[in-house]
Amino acid sequence: MWFAALLWAFQEVDAAAPPRARRWEEFPVLVWRERHAGQPLPPELAEPFGGVILMRGEDSGWARERGLGYLVWNVAGRDALHLDADQAWNERVERWIETRDEGLLVRQPCLNDPEVVQGLFATLEETIARHGKEPGLGFVLGDEVGWTPNGDPFDLCACPHCDAAWQVFARQQGLSGRAPSTDEVRLGLLEGDHSKLGAWLARRRFHSHCLMRRLEDLTTHGRQKTGLGPRGGMDPRSKRVLFGLLGLSGASAFGGVDTAAPMRLFDFVEAYPTVDAREQLAGALHLRDHSRSRDFAWIASRTLTTIFVDQETADGAAWLAWEHWLRGGSGLVLWSDTALLERPEHLARLAEAVRDIRSSRNAHTDLEQRGGAILTDPDSVALSFLRDALLDGPTWPRRRAGYQAEHGQRERKVRAWLRAIEDAGELPAVLPLAEVRPDCAETYGFLVAVELLVLGEMDIRRLEAFLDEGGTLVVDGTLGWVHRSGELRTDDVLTRLQERGGARVISAPRWMESYLGGRSDP
Repeated sequence: MWFAALLWAFQEVDAAAPPRARRWEEFPVLVWRERHAGQPLPPELAEPFGGVILMRGEDSGWARERGLGYLVWNVAGRDALHLDADQAWNERVERWIETRDEGLLVRQPCLNDPEVVQGLFATLEETIARHGKEPGLGFVLGDEVGWTPNGDPFDLCACPHCDAAWQVFARQQGLSGRAPSTDEVRLGLLEGDHSKLGAWLARRRFHSHCLMRRLEDLTTHGRQKTGLGPRGGMDPRSKRVLFGLLGLSGASAFGGVDTAAPMRLFDFVEAYPTVDAREQLAGALHLRDHSRSRDFAWIASRTLTTIFVDQETADGAAWLAWEHWLRGGSGLVLWSDTALLERPEHLARLAEAVRDIRSSRNAHTDLEQRGGAILTDPDSVALSFLRDALLDGPTWPRRRAGYQAEHGQRERKVRAWLRAIEDAGELPAVLPLAEVRPDCAETYGFLVAVELLVLGEMDIRRLEAFLDEGGTLVVDGTLGWVHRSGELRTDDVLTRLQERGGARVISAPRWMESYLGGRSDP
């Protein structure tokens, strides 16, 4: 069977036109080279897909000669922006659990170290000198970027550079002194003490601020070096180098990239299907298309997804390609050449799917995000982790991001709502709490507040304005446990909103608690 599938794929390739570089509007598909790292992509992969991931140190001439599209990978370097959750990292975490040695709490390399920053800019300039005139589909600034590997729990970074930057940030937030550790805040909460929670939440915002500032500085510098100026001042018809960020998993309590933020900075983005990261990208696009505000005009419109071929069946891999296109996706990354060559049936099914998607690219799909939006908030995401981690005691760093995504109280509820909205025949959206506006009532109809543990007065007023316009709010879990300052809320936020919205403020139905486990039951 596999031989027949492979023969069929090659017959389709022979009948196809010679490969040419696909533009963004032509659904580019980029193969990651593992077996052929540093070598040209073999014809049996180049011809059906027409694209490749190019390392920044490579000469792109061979790809252009073969008519291949490409993205230039990690243009400012990898190590400073992406930490690996390898054996060395795991051993480091375990040593800290055993010793509580603060010397282990230093990010290596640290993104606030001037020498590290200088190295990032130098590498970016080298890449621009090599590829700036022939950038292909664009420059990938980084993938799986984060303060910790995968956003896993660890109190980085305690170096002098981060301490100095924190002091400046803390003063702007009306705080003083050093940032409290997760251990200190965890032990305080167990005793009912919230006094250090506000500074801990501020430290989470500091992580995000440092990371996004570094990404923004690098991207702005790259655009200036290519002679194109800031993004907002460009003529969209001009040829320009596009910058993107891939491998987003969403915000975490320990420095993951908040998925919505890069949409305003980059020309193309990718989110993994973890919890609600992918839906946040779709929600940002929906806001851009439907909001009356100009704030969303520069939200990126190009989205990629990675298909890990060795983790899927042949039909499953093809379905992921179709699903991404149906959701408005712009193209694919296929991991990897090794997996494709070792699985001829996968290769054939993906080649067929890509061919059919490209031939259907002008077809209209009516997958609108009209079936409600789930609210998200970085502070609440962080506090949800901390609340769950109280059960772990001093071993809380073992509650990795993947485990939290699967077992976290908030995360399970979010996944249930996403699946329930999809099962109702709608495309689910995820909306940042800070972006709630009165016109969301017309755009989405209803909003779902899932474990919104942190609420400030401005947040409540946004929700009240939404209710005043006729919107419906569904509350699933705790609503407003603490203020943005970390202080315990003593008022009843739910009652206040019910007084404003009446019967349009409702609690989640009980069957949502078991929805994920029972959704196969008709």
